[in-house]
Amino acid sequence: MQVDGTERRTVAWADWAITTRIDTHAVLSRVWEAVQCHQSQVGGFEGLLRLDDDGRARIFGVQTYYRAFSLVNGGRAVESDLFEGLRAPQPALRVPS
Repeated sequence: MQVDGTERRTVAWADWAITTRIDTHAVLSRVWEAVQCHQSQVGGFEGLLRLDDDGRARIFGVQTYYRAFSLVNGGRAVESDLFEGLRAPQPALRVPS
């Protein structure tokens, strides 16, 4: 995409930098609605409009994130929850005797 005469491209992350992968296949229609709301921010959007459902699933079916700073996990394992380690532990279920 051109911005003020400068070409801007996507910066891909190395696999080791990704700390969280969220499976979004179950909500692909909502993901696609969100993408369409940002047409002016997606260079080459015309190509995305031509994708079939399988193509959209390959591109948007898993969202990846990287942790900029955290005291949780430290990157030892790839998470599947953006809020992992931030929720209070659930109390153990007490069974009446």
